[in-house]
Amino acid sequence: MRIIARSSSNMNSARARASSVLPTPVGPRKMNEPIGRFGSFKPERARITASADFLSSYFEAWDPHTFTDPDVPPLLRELRRRGIKVGVLSNTMWPRSAHEQIFVRDEVLELIDGAVYTSEIDWVKPHQEAFSAVMAAIGETDPTACVFVGDRPYDDIHGAKGAGMRAVLITNSDVPGYEAAEPDATITRLAELLDHIDRWS
Repeated sequence: MRIIARSSSNMNSARARASSVLPTPVGPRKMNEPIGRFGSFKPERARITASADFLSSYFEAWDPHTFTDPDVPPLLRELRRRGIKVGVLSNTMWPRSAHEQIFVRDEVLELIDGAVYTSEIDWVKPHQEAFSAVMAAIGETDPTACVFVGDRPYDDIHGAKGAGMRAVLITNSDVPGYEAAEPDATITRLAELLDHIDRWS
């Protein structure tokens, strides 16, 4: 069995911070290119270049919203003890280095077996290719051996189910529902996940 976690994109939600591995925004794909209209980095649109100071202040502004859920380290340690691989799939504009700095700060990077950030690929959740990419990152080819955990019914649950995975919804009142999304389980905090893993193992 493989566990694939997702990252929340709601900066203003305390619940999102408490229910996700890593809150990050969705938007431009490359942080070292000029910032343009509609969140794209198009020089011809913005006519500005993001300086190192600008990028530093940008990430500092996000810092209070990026703390890893306190349930994550013990959960990931237990999954590692059981031999269950962990992957992260995030719809994000941030580069890998920004995510990894946060994971290092919160002492969980070494507990993650693979990660895919949509800033690096051509798809975003709920596209099945995004889910295939994170499976490849942890060396898994069978989606039925994977459990995807997320708080977005459309992006996470509908997407994971469409890719053939089990899906666990962690409730977040700030995220709109999606009627067609039918999770295999619903939890209110990550510490509840192991009961479902035990049931499915």
